[in-house]
Amino acid sequence: MPIANNWYLVSSHGAILFYIAVSPDCTISEIADAMSLTRRTVWGVIG
Repeated sequence: MPIANNWYLVSSHGAILFYIAVSPDCTISEIADAMSLTRRTVWGVIG
């Protein structure tokens, strides 16, 4: 039985920072909604 390996090329930290680089005027809520994360998670990365 194959085991599913879930991995990502870019971590959520990297993805959030890239999103901010592309959209510097975005809000925490916009980032969270776009990436399916909580606002608290996003704030933890950039705060």
